[in-house]
Parts: sequence; structure tokens; C-alpha cells
Amino acid sequence: MIDFKIAGDLRVIKSRILFFILAYLLNASSLSAQTTYYIDPGNVSDTIQDGSREHPFVSYLYVPQASYSYYLLKRGTVFNTGNYLDIICDNVSFGSYGQGDRPKIIYSGQEYAFNANSRKNICFRSLDIEAINALANIHFTGEGSDNILIEDCFIHGAQWGIRATGNTSLLKIINCEIFNIYYDGIFANADKIEIANCHIYDVNQAWFIDPDESFSNGDCIQLTNPCKEFNIHHNILDKTGTGNKYCFNVSGMEKAVGVFEYNTCLAEDSLNSSCLFMGSIGMTDVRYNVFKSGKTGIYANLHSAKIHYNKITNCDQAIKLKYSGATLSEVYNNVLYDNRVNISSDNAPAKVNNNIIYLTQPEDIALQYLNVQKIKSDHNLIYPEQNNFIKLGEINFNTISDFQEVSGLDNNSKTADPQFADAAVGDFHVQSTSPSINAGTELGLKQDFEGSLLQDGKPDIGCFESKNKVLQNQDAMPETQNIKIPKGWSMISTYIDPIPGNLKNVLGPVLSDIIIVKDERGNIFWPGFDVNQIGNIVPAEGYLICTHKDCTVEVSGIAVKPENMNIYLPDNYSYVGYPRKKSAPIDSVLSSISKQIQLVKDGDGLLFWNDYDINEIGNMEAGRGYQIKMNGSAEFHFPANE
Repeated sequence: MIDFKIAGDLRVIKSRILFFILAYLLNASSLSAQTTYYIDPGNVSDTIQDGSREHPFVSYLYVPQASYSYYLLKRGTVFNTGNYLDIICDNVSFGSYGQGDRPKIIYSGQEYAFNANSRKNICFRSLDIEAINALANIHFTGEGSDNILIEDCFIHGAQWGIRATGNTSLLKIINCEIFNIYYDGIFANADKIEIANCHIYDVNQAWFIDPDESFSNGDCIQLTNPCKEFNIHHNILDKTGTGNKYCFNVSGMEKAVGVFEYNTCLAEDSLNSSCLFMGSIGMTDVRYNVFKSGKTGIYANLHSAKIHYNKITNCDQAIKLKYSGATLSEVYNNVLYDNRVNISSDNAPAKVNNNIIYLTQPEDIALQYLNVQKIKSDHNLIYPEQNNFIKLGEINFNTISDFQEVSGLDNNSKTADPQFADAAVGDFHVQSTSPSINAGTELGLKQDFEGSLLQDGKPDIGCFESKNKVLQNQDAMPETQNIKIPKGWSMISTYIDPIPGNLKNVLGPVLSDIIIVKDERGNIFWPGFDVNQIGNIVPAEGYLICTHKDCTVEVSGIAVKPENMNIYLPDNYSYVGYPRKKSAPIDSVLSSISKQIQLVKDGDGLLFWNDYDINEIGNMEAGRGYQIKMNGSAEFHFPANE
């Protein structure tokens, strides 16, 4: 039995782990007391084995246990163990060192690969943990289990991937891949939890043993009482491989407040799996997400929900509002396409505005309300009119005018083709002649699905603001920007408004080299599976990209004027590009918002951290993208090109 902690490769403290170790786990006075132990399972012939980098231990089992220690496993190696690894000290980390693939830990026992009872300040990073026979890969329990970070890990094979019980507090799971799990990818009743930039798939493998939901009831993520705060963002949650349950399931937390944003939820109606379930909880913001092919897209049985700027497609029920002492739910500026029932309310109070509802089957239902007194619905665009496409209690309507006359609702709503750019491939931008443009009502929202600021006056109906498209310098001569993309993960951007702008066209010449592209909202471009949720590449936006090898992309079109671009940076994390042609010092470029910036990170993991006088980035460069964390939202203009 042994204790651990991860800090990644300490030779490269450039990455985001620096932020978490300094600001989240440890304080400056404790850093000097840290001890690092190196482990190399291949170092069997070394008779010294003192835990130094030159003479690493061959096994975790030989490592002394102590607080404020790092335990680093050599990359490219495999550590096999039948003993579960018990974390018995606080303030410890375990991770990796050297070059190559993440080091792999194969646990063959039947308990937990890693177990911690009432431990705090524990950190895992850059490990591949396989535990085929185990209850869980990583398990935390007990009062006092606080400040847990799990980052950049592969987690697979156990009944639960990550399981946190007993009121664990401050749990962060960042940039992990969780797959081949018997039940839940993540199960937690943590007090406060953040899950971000994770890919969770092939969970609920119990379904292949018995498809009855009483037996196979695993979710990608399940949160339960006593969780009080959650922030789930920028994840891909995929339930298409197995049936039953949800991509995200949160319930039994009546006082909880949460945010679910920039996620992609993929389910399979025919297998009885759904995207999002919110039951008996407090207040939740659901915004800027993609929900696809679920039995239910969004099931909301809670006190208050704000459902804004989502894309919901091919679901049996897109948005289902249930009454549970609810105060009011807001359903604003969503695009609902190819769903059998689009928006329904079972006696739940709701405001339904600025949504595009596109019906594709003769029996599809646009609106289904039980109690007209509980609904305020208007400025929606519904297409086409058809028999029984709106239901109010037991009454069916074939035209929106009949519905307006009887209900008094939707007096400013329309039935007209929204003129999507290409709905067949999920591109729900609208053409310049769309009746959705300037047809919405002002709701106090700040930005659309792509982060474009909403202008004063009437917004567009739907989740994209057409008038905020970047169309600078249309009388200028076309230009070409060469963007160098290194092998592996990096971040890119462009200062060109491309012609054509579809990401598949822009990356066409190097398409075979691209593995995946992801924007800040969690949308993905996955050429190997012909998936393009991003649609068009937008100047000044940052994109996370992974490639098989080094490549160069030529982007042709019109160069934008950076000083004319109004950049909105939301609170917390977002991506941003660099729309200028020449590099410039990052502290100078961002000087106007320096007091609100907490952290900036580039695709290499280099940091700009004003509060600690750390500037590893130096210059912002054309073609590169950046991840930025803000203390509060801000509007920003880049300096003009020189």
C-alpha cells in the first residue's frame, strides 16, 4: 500500500498543471518541501535504485510514503500490479517523466487501482490506467477528501472510471479520455465539481450482458446529492455504443447550481439512450451545446432551467419540461431540427422565445403544452405547418394562426423556411434572405452559439447571429495565410475570412493528416467519421487540433481588420485566436484587459500568468490559438495591423 500524486513531467512545468499546483493544490511555502521520486519498471538491473532520475525505483511499492511528494512513472513503460494503490498521505501527486506515450498502469485486482479515504490535495496527470477487474480506476471517499485534480489521463476497464463518494469536495477532471467502462464513466457526489475537455465513450458495457435498464444503468457522467455546484463544459459525451441512461445525469440535488455548456452529447434513441437528464435540482444553465439522436435531448425536472443557444437534432423528444415545483424555465434561441416532439411542457412554467423548429416527418410536433396559463411563447420560427403540429392539452392545431387565436400565444411567431446553410450536415447558419434575421425579441443575452456578440435591437431567431458574421474588407484583394500545424495537439487560428469558409474545404489539402478539431463550444470536426459540427472557420477564434504529422494549411480569402472585431471573452475559460498579421508581445496586445486575465496558455502549454509575473509565451503569433481564463467577462479589440 502506497501514496501518490501527479504533477506531470516536472521538467516541463509549462503546462496548465503549473496553475493547478500553484494556485489550486499547494502554496508557495510548501513547494520547497516537495520531494520527487522516479519509477521505471524496466530498471530491474540497477542495484542502487534510490528513486532519483538516474537510479529510479522499479516499482511504486518501494517508494517511501510522505506528504508533499511527486511520484513520476517513466513514459513508454508499463507497470503491472495486483495490489491496489492506497493513497494515505495528503499533498501528493503522481504523473510521468521522459518521452513517449503515457506510462501505463495495469491493475489486475478487484478493488480500486487507486484509492483514497479522506485525503486532500491529490493530483493525477498524464497516466494511462487500466483496471479490467476493478470496482473503479480511481476512487475517493470519506469526509475531508478535498482538492482533487485528475488531468490528461486515459482511464478504462473498470466498473466505474472515476468514483467519488462521501462528500468529496473540489474535484476537477480535465482533459481525460474515459472509455470501456462497465457502468458510469464518472460517478460523483462531490460538493463542487468541474469536468472539462474530456472525451467519455463506450460506457455502460453492462448493456451487452443484460440490456434491461435495471441492470445496465451506466451514464457517461452521473452526479448526485450532496453536490452543490457543478461546471461541465467542453466535453464529448458519447452514448451511441451502448443503450440506456444518459450522457449527463444530475439528480437529487434540490439546492444545486450548475452550468452545462459547450458540450457535445451523442446518444441513440433506438437503444433507449438519451442526452441530458436534470431531475429534482436547483438552477441550471444549459447553453451552447449539441444534443443529437437521443430518446430525449434535454429532460428538465427542476426548479429553474435556462436553455439557451443549443442545437438539438434527431431526438424522439428534444426538450421536455416537467413540473417539480418549478419557478420558471427559459427556452431561448435554440435550433431544433428533425425531432419527433420538439418542445413540451407538462404543467411546467416556461418562456419559449426565438427558437427555430424545423419538422421533417409528417407526424412531428413542434409545441406541446398542457397548461396555456403556465406558458409565455413568442417570436419562434416553425416550419412547416402540418396536421396536428401544435398541441394544447387535448386540442390539436394545423395552422399557427388557429393556435394564436385560441391560446393567445406566439402572436409574433412565423411559419416559414429558415433557409439553413446546409441542415443535412448540421450547418444551421442561415442565408442572408432568411426570415429569422432580426425577427427575435430582446432577451438580455450576450452572445450566440459561436460567441458573436448580440447587437442592440432585435436579435435573430435561432442560435446564430447572421449579422455578426465577419465580413471585413470585402473590397480588398484576396490573400493567403500559411498556418504551420505540428504533429499531435496544438491550437490554431486565422486572420483570413476564407472563401469558402467550411472547415472541410479549408483543411481539404491536408484532410488525411487531421485527426480531430474542436472549438471552445465543444463542437468537433472529425473527418475520419465525416462529422463537422463546427461548420465554418471563423477569424479570431481559436481551435484545438490534433494531427498525425506536421502539415501546413493555406487559408485563402479576405484579411480582417483586427481593430474592427469586437471580441467577447466570457468568464472562466475560452479559446481566442490572433487576427493580426505580425507577432506582438502578449502583455502589450492584452494590456487593456490585463486586470481581468487570470491565465493564458498556448498550444505548447506555455503560460502567460500576470499575477505571478510569468510570461513564457512572449509574443502572440499569427496562425496560433490560445486558451484564456478570465475573472469576469470582457469585450476586447485587438490592435490594428502595423
